[in-house]
Amino acid sequence: MRPKSPDRRPTGKSPLAGRSPSPRVKTKLSRADKGGKKRLDEANGAPVLRRNDARRPDRPTTTAPLYLQVASRLIEGIQSGQFPVGSLLPTEIELSAQHGVSRQTIRHAISEMRQKGLVSARKGVGTRVESVRAARRFNYSAQSVGDLFTLAAETEMTVQKRSTIVARGALAARLGCRSGHRWLHLACRRTIVNESRPLCWTDIFIDGRLARIVRNHDTFRSAVFGLIEREAGETVVEIQQEIRAVLLDDLNAERLRAEKHSPALQITRRYFSTGRRLIQVSVNTIPSDRFFYSVEILRETNASERA
Repeated sequence: MRPKSPDRRPTGKSPLAGRSPSPRVKTKLSRADKGGKKRLDEANGAPVLRRNDARRPDRPTTTAPLYLQVASRLIEGIQSGQFPVGSLLPTEIELSAQHGVSRQTIRHAISEMRQKGLVSARKGVGTRVESVRAARRFNYSAQSVGDLFTLAAETEMTVQKRSTIVARGALAARLGCRSGHRWLHLACRRTIVNESRPLCWTDIFIDGRLARIVRNHDTFRSAVFGLIEREAGETVVEIQQEIRAVLLDDLNAERLRAEKHSPALQITRRYFSTGRRLIQVSVNTIPSDRFFYSVEILRETNASERA
């Protein structure tokens, strides 16, 4: 007689009841397995934490100098609207505490932003936000009358003040005219189109006999001497240009939103018509961080060099 098999009906207890739990097994994935798992998780929509993700979002990940890293964060704040155009940045002490760097680093960062035309700094006032975009530096490379027309077309000149003057003494010597000559003086701010920060300050002196041509103009988008040529029938046959380095006085520094006594370039041009008659003088004062001057020099080869 075959023995009865044990009763196999469920008893409600787990067949593993009473057993000690198995030790946890750690599985090491090879480099290829890890890559496959990461791709699989990404395909399934599971978030995958990468090494760089664990870093603080405000922690720089480059090896750029510290002042450039701080400048980059401040520029991001300007572009995001945290520091609107026209507002003042926090003080050096506040920025130093916020970014955990020295005040010297903050000064270098602000200097970098000033070079880009994003901010201006004035003693006793603070650091003012001027633009959300870095201003382009203007290329003064005038080698012909045509180049001067091009320069004028790329900028806008707004008359801030006009007056009739009689040149004597130092002013007559500066303009290169005889004492007692009458001029129309236009004090103008020149800007690059679509940029608010002034490019330079331009003082224009027009021969008093031609003053009527430009007297009622408040804005110029073309060369002033070109307007005189068209309206008066004068022809400019010679332009003398002088370039010198200067330091900005208090008045021009305020006009140009620049630091007092900072370096600048001063370009004086004298326009002569037929008979070498001086009909216009322009004096352009440009802060050093807003231009570069380019001149192309060509070498003339003689017969011995060509041989």
